[in-house]
Order: sequence, then structure tokens, then C-alpha cells
Amino acid sequence: MLAHLLLSLAVLSLSLTGVQATPLRQTGAPIRMRIRSPSTHLYRRIDDAQAQYDIPLFDPTAPLRERKNMVFKYLGAVQKLNGIGLHPDPHAEAGYSPFDADSALDALTVNHAQLQTQDATSVHSLADPSGGTPDVIGGLPPVGQKTAKMPLTDDMQGSMDVLYKGPIELGTPPQPLYVQIDTGSADLWVPCKCRNCINDQFKSRQSSTYNGSSAECSMNYATGSASGVVAQEVVSIGDMTVKNQTFCAVHEVSEDLNDEDISGILGLAYGAIAALAGLTVFESLLEQKKVSASVFGVHLTRHLPDGSELCLGGADLTKATGPISWIPVVSRTYWSVRTDGVSIDESQTVSMDLTAIIDTGASLMYLPAEFARAVYALIPGSAITLQYGGEFWSYPCNATVSPKLWMGGQPYAMHPSDFNLGRMDSDPTMCIGSIVPMDTSLGEGLCILGDAWLKSWYAVFDYAGRVGLAPSINNQD
Repeated sequence: MLAHLLLSLAVLSLSLTGVQATPLRQTGAPIRMRIRSPSTHLYRRIDDAQAQYDIPLFDPTAPLRERKNMVFKYLGAVQKLNGIGLHPDPHAEAGYSPFDADSALDALTVNHAQLQTQDATSVHSLADPSGGTPDVIGGLPPVGQKTAKMPLTDDMQGSMDVLYKGPIELGTPPQPLYVQIDTGSADLWVPCKCRNCINDQFKSRQSSTYNGSSAECSMNYATGSASGVVAQEVVSIGDMTVKNQTFCAVHEVSEDLNDEDISGILGLAYGAIAALAGLTVFESLLEQKKVSASVFGVHLTRHLPDGSELCLGGADLTKATGPISWIPVVSRTYWSVRTDGVSIDESQTVSMDLTAIIDTGASLMYLPAEFARAVYALIPGSAITLQYGGEFWSYPCNATVSPKLWMGGQPYAMHPSDFNLGRMDSDPTMCIGSIVPMDTSLGEGLCILGDAWLKSWYAVFDYAGRVGLAPSINNQD
């Protein structure tokens, strides 16, 4: 049976590497749900003994905390996606043209074969030698001659990859701190004179370039909340440094955030949704002409403390096993795309028309409750479990389930290992799935794609207004 399992996973890996999507145009269609007819070959099975003894126990602590905090993180997200309550587009002020989805998708193309031969540190070498406008991974024209790779650490709790953090430096002389990367928010914050913080703090009195203020700031995240005052400082990532970066010098954090081994959060969404007016760190890199392209790439490992990476100004295609497929963003707010549905196999699909936010700061995949219910209805033996307050669904541990998210008419699969959060202690034959019903207060038409899904894909976030996905090297295991 073990050989059968290895063969099955190898087949899955090959199926993941062959996916390529076409761009999905934004539509205003209403939410809809349709379940196609069941199939008799839904999933492969593994040995019951392995399901009982090799799969770790599900620890609900981090998932329950995250689900509770997601309500606060995305409160008002629907309004922001519709252009309500936004800061002005900082790129228009910096001389960048506002995003035009049709012209961008027609004009920006990618030479996949050429890109795959390049290391991220030499992406700028793809510039047109004739002096014309370069097309570096399809982003806006390059504004500098550098890329920077931030190595990320996978903070694991039990069987879960809870968050990914990397090093930055603040101040003069520079002080190192580890921050979580978060594509679902746009602000940078670090603790400074924090009354209840237990992790490393930024010592503003030791920096000659710190510029504080009395203006208050507060942010909410999947891992908790933070509040403090607005400040400016020199910020460095690798050998890239930006001056006068606006950030929140946090004086107090929630107990949930204190439970995480981080000294802040680096927001990577568009600055339009930031709590603080001004440029995000990546937008400052663009404005100050530090990076070679207006893109950044993210690789998240699976159950490995080292090996994850944030690449600023390029894409490290050594982390991918296939070409990049591009999907336009819904708006220049969150990294949001349209999704057509979720399937368990090609003959079973729950059709939907939702805005999906790609969020590296979330561990799980969140669907509206009715859609989550419909997806689990396709998995024989699944049931909502009351053991954890009715917030999760269980399914047979001997099922190898690989949900596929459909975008642009093409499937983007989640690896079975990432769908399985662990077995229940009350019934070792049942496991908890990583697709979680989303709180209705977040608004209609929204879903969140966290790390459970993203670990199967190398993601490129392009400030020209699109997201690129390539099969991850994780799927070779």
C-alpha cells in the first residue's frame, strides 16, 4: 500500500506541473452555485493503519484563533474592493499609469523559456538591449537594477504551517527584526516601546533617523491586532534600503499576536487599503528605484522550517516546475482574482463566482458557508464536526483529497497534505479539512486563499495588475 501511495502522489505531482491558465476577465455576474453529478472514483485511499498512526492529531488552537481574527482583518474588505474608503493610488502620483486590465493583458507577455534560465538575481538582464521598453516578467518597466531575496522561516505548530517570517532591518545603525509577510494587508508595523510585547522590539532611541509622531494607528490581522503611533524610519531588506518609510510603531498587541514568534508584519498588498497613508515598503522600493521590476515572488515550503522565500523585484523560477499562468486582479487593493469554482475531481465541481483574496498571512482556505458545505458534500463520509464548535469539517482519513480551485477555466490544485490538518482525537479515522466556512459578516462574494492552497504554487504578484501562478517545486515530493 505504501508503494501505491507513493505512486499516487507522483501522479498528483505530474498533474499539478501541467496546469496553465488563461486570464479571467472581471465580471459582474451574481454568485451562483451548481454541483455537478457525483463520480464513483472520487479519491484514492491509503492504508487505515497509516491514517490512524502516521497522521498527526489536529490541534485546533491556531486554526480557531485565525478564524476568529479573520473577521476583524477583512471587515470592510468588500467595500474596499468596490473602491470605498481607499487611499489615493500612490502610483498615479509617482508617475505610474493606472491599471488598464484590457491593455495590460494584451500588451504584456512572457517568454517562459527565457525566464526559466534566469536566476532571480539577474532578472534585470532581460532588458531589451536595443533600448526599448523591457518586459521583465510582464510588469511595469523596471525602475532599478536589483532584486532581493528574503529567506523565510516556516513557523510550524503541530501539523500546521502557521506563518512565514523573514528578516528586515530598521534604523541607523540598523536593528534586525523578524516580521511575518502578509499579502492580505498593506502596512508595516514593529513593536516600539511596547508595553506588553514579549518578542524583540525596535529601540527608537538608538536610531539617529527615527521620526515619530503623535498620530495613532491600529491594524487587525488573522493572528491578532496591534496599535501604536505613526512613524518614519530607514528600512532595509537584504541590500535594498528605503528612506522615510512610514510604519506603525506599536505600543500594544493582542494576546494572540504575542503567541506568535514575530516582531511585526510586513504588508504586501496595495497601499490603497493601508491603515496608514503613504507608500508600502514595496511601493517605496519602486518609487526610490531600488528594484529591477515591479513584481515580487513568493515561495512557501511545506512542513520545512527553511527554504521559503520572498523575492522582491523579480521571480525565482528555480522554485517552480512549469511556466507562469497569469490572472488579472479584480482591483488595485487586495491581491484579488475571480474564481469559477472548486472541484474534487474533474466530474464534480461546485460552480461559483467569487472574489478570491490571496493571503500569505492566512493559513487556511475560507469559503462562504454554503459553498464550503457544497464542497464537502462531494467527499463521501464528510461531516461538520461539533467537537471544535462547529467551525470545521471532517472527512475520512483514508481519502486522498486534492481540491482544485478553478480560475480562467483552468484548475489550480491544493496538495492533499495541505488539505489534511490532522486526525481527530475522538475518532482517529476522521481528519479535519483545511477548507473552512467563512463568517457571514465578511460580506457576500468573497473567499480567502491562504497558505494551505498557496504552498502548491509559486506566486508572482505583478503591480501591472495581475497574479502569476506556476507549479511549485513542493509538488515534486
